[in-house]
Amino acid sequence: MEKTHINILQTVANDTPLFWVMLGLAALIAVGEVALIALAVRGRTSGRLAIAAAVAPVLLAAAMIASIQIGRASLLRGLATDDPAEELRLIVAGLQAFGNAPPLGLLLLGPVIGLAAIAAGLHAGAALKLPARPFMITTLIFAGAGLAPLLLGALRYATQMTHVLSGVAGVDPEMKAMMVTKGIEETVEAFDRAVLFGAVCQVGALIFAIVTVAGSHFRALPTRIHWRSPVICAIAAAVLYLAAAPLRAEVNAPWPPSVCAALTINHLPTPDVDGPDAIPHAEVVSVSNTALLGDGAPRDLGAWHDAIVTMRNNYRLLHPADLVDESLVVVCPPDTKTERLVGVLRVAQQTQYRRPAFAFGKELTIRRPLMGDLRRWQWTAAKALIPGVGPETPAPIQTLTLADYPTCDAVARAAAAIRRAGKYPGLAFD
Repeated sequence: MEKTHINILQTVANDTPLFWVMLGLAALIAVGEVALIALAVRGRTSGRLAIAAAVAPVLLAAAMIASIQIGRASLLRGLATDDPAEELRLIVAGLQAFGNAPPLGLLLLGPVIGLAAIAAGLHAGAALKLPARPFMITTLIFAGAGLAPLLLGALRYATQMTHVLSGVAGVDPEMKAMMVTKGIEETVEAFDRAVLFGAVCQVGALIFAIVTVAGSHFRALPTRIHWRSPVICAIAAAVLYLAAAPLRAEVNAPWPPSVCAALTINHLPTPDVDGPDAIPHAEVVSVSNTALLGDGAPRDLGAWHDAIVTMRNNYRLLHPADLVDESLVVVCPPDTKTERLVGVLRVAQQTQYRRPAFAFGKELTIRRPLMGDLRRWQWTAAKALIPGVGPETPAPIQTLTLADYPTCDAVARAAAAIRRAGKYPGLAFD
């Protein structure tokens, strides 16, 4: 077997917007902070250098946010395009940016903030003529107690979210939805605990700073402490809090229920029918006169056959004692030729997905606080059966000969009519 060598660094760089910018900026800032520390040790201190030391990590944080925003823009472009291949490429690029940029940025930001706290503390303490030791202890406690839990919590949240999303690859749709929902809930709870712990530590650091500033060492100093800078910082924090209101609204706004990703991002029209059945949580195949999509990804019949066989095998590995789900959701535009539909059903027959369900979608528009108007679908179905495959057969069955119907629209309408009569359409296509 031929071995494939993967350059992990190059792979992460390709999948992360502004990767080299963040890496280079972190290295440059770290060198600059070390230089500022060296200047302070030699007694060459300045208030402006203290400000420069404190502001430098903000530039790295801005680069990380810009990388995430590039991923967000890619995701939104993917949701807006009608080209399935381009849609998949853009959505995957957006998710890769969301998954890679926060952990990378936080890993780079932690050491930079530590160096910045030391450099800023040395220069600010000397510029204000404050005792070096207690002032440095106060500065480091503020940086370590307040920011360290928040950064560690955010890093854990980002890495666990990546683990959750990657862990559902190859899992059947119904269990995938449960695993993602549960994983996100657990990850958010862990992040909330880290934020709460960081807030408590920040309050403790503030109390320590007040006691230190009010101590005998500081009361004896002739230097007058001005409140201008703290007031400016408080105003800036308030402005940032207000500016983040749309983001908080986006996070808190509930999403409508989604059967699966392939149906959520669907772009194909369907027959104008209200199906009598609920749409099942199952594998999705979308077929038109010119395209075939397996779970939203462009494929040919051979590749789709291999994909659903893999899904079946994965399910059996995870659930050896359970019966295998035989459902398959079929999305087809009204003008799709029956011959194209028959090709898909033959593969379903070979792989024992013997319960196809014709999907009927009503296009809706939802408005998100930050993401704007997005297309969503309300789905119903008409369940059918491929007789002669599998150990069980629901009854009663009415034969539906596909050769008698020229298009998907006619087949789907006939299947829906049979289901409304309380029977299962038995698809005959050989």
